[in-house]
Amino acid sequence: MTEEANELPPMKGRLEGPFREHRKDHVVDVEVMADIHDSSLFFQKRLERIFAVSRRFMRVSFKQVVIRDCYFRNCEFIDCDFTGAHISSSNFQGAKFEGCNFSYATFEKTEIELDVITHNLPPYENLKRDLARSIRTNYESIGNYDGVNAAILVELSATLEHYRKAAFSAEAHYRRKHKGLNRAKYAGKYFGFWILDKLWGNGERPWRLVWTALCVWLLGTIYGIWGVGLPISGAIATSASEFVLGSGSELGKTVGIILALTRYLVLGMFLASLVKRLARR
Repeated sequence: MTEEANELPPMKGRLEGPFREHRKDHVVDVEVMADIHDSSLFFQKRLERIFAVSRRFMRVSFKQVVIRDCYFRNCEFIDCDFTGAHISSSNFQGAKFEGCNFSYATFEKTEIELDVITHNLPPYENLKRDLARSIRTNYESIGNYDGVNAAILVELSATLEHYRKAAFSAEAHYRRKHKGLNRAKYAGKYFGFWILDKLWGNGERPWRLVWTALCVWLLGTIYGIWGVGLPISGAIATSASEFVLGSGSELGKTVGIILALTRYLVLGMFLASLVKRLARR
């Protein structure tokens, strides 16, 4: 395997403090001819135009690696460490990842399978969110819209769980990092995010708006029965008429306004969801 050392420009002046030189050796134009196991061969390297097809990488460290213009088609990566890796303009089509660590990893213009975020998520929710966000922007750059939608769902789920743990979890990691007013701030974020998630999945699950509309219609029906004294059939019809058509006044002016505003809100959310999805294409 050929390695070319990166020549660093001379430093102007001296840095005072606990520093040491951090250079990444350049590995370029290499074909991997056999499976690699238990290796730190690629640790802190700059890999360019590396070629491998149907090879297995087991417990290999790609930590702090820069991977560019590489080709790893149909390869298997098992228990590999990609912590802090930056992967760009590469092809991992058909590659499988199992038990790999992608904490702080970033992707750019790279063909890669979704199992990076379906089977290899980092342990903390904020890292899950950041990885899913990087994968999402990567898929946007190559026009993989199905991948964008899947990555957004992972990102939203991780964001909601991160807010919840930052506000309420008793885990030492979160209690050291989030205290006092910061904890209260995340509680507010959590409840706001949770409400929007239940209403319409933050724009990614528009079918939830159907349940929102049904709940509003049901509440209007209950009010018609218990608050106004309408018969059940009349309450059902009146609530539906005021919610869908904005007609009728048997439930009272205030309830009618609430139903009308809810109707416009549901329609607005539905259109916003469509616009968000169409804008990705």
